[in-house]
Amino acid sequence: MLLPQGIEKHRNLSTSFTRFDQLLQQQAESRFSGYIKLTFWEYEGVLVMDMGRMIEAYSEEDGARLTHDKAVVRLMEKAEEKDGTIEVFALNSEVALALAYGIQAQQYKSEQDLGNSTLGQIFDMLERESVTGYVDLKFSGAKGQGTVFYLEGIPAEAVIVSNSGKLASGDTVFKKFQSIGEMIQPGVNVFRAKN
Repeated sequence: MLLPQGIEKHRNLSTSFTRFDQLLQQQAESRFSGYIKLTFWEYEGVLVMDMGRMIEAYSEEDGARLTHDKAVVRLMEKAEEKDGTIEVFALNSEVALALAYGIQAQQYKSEQDLGNSTLGQIFDMLERESVTGYVDLKFSGAKGQGTVFYLEGIPAEAVIVSNSGKLASGDTVFKKFQSIGEMIQPGVNVFRAKN
């Protein structure tokens, strides 16, 4: 799952000089919607907020993934350590909610389950079934990967990253996925949040 690009509010804040609890309080008071990303060597944590409230989180370290309250606790502990990086990205409320559901999602359909379905057919299925979650796309020939977030069968955000690391997101990316899907079939995995 790729994270939505959002609007960069803070980049490369150091945990050595930033009080994470104060940063959280500022975001709560400003009714912030988006996510705060905390990174260290072999660690990534993301805290999703909507209208100033924490709504979901994940924490990944040494191959172990925590979500919900356990992730928030680990994130807060980790933020007290030195030499980490904090980034803050604003999202509209709908995309923040879609990201939160994406964190909760479990695999629903694998590439094998989807067989020879075209990308258009897969997008239609997600709409018919009112899926909330996300779709991961892997393009052959080292062309990059993408993620489309869904809320009740409606695409909320699309993100693509090239192998060179260039990231793009938004409605134009979703339209590009639709047109690419008519010509080639990327590897597709669907993840669904429980209703």
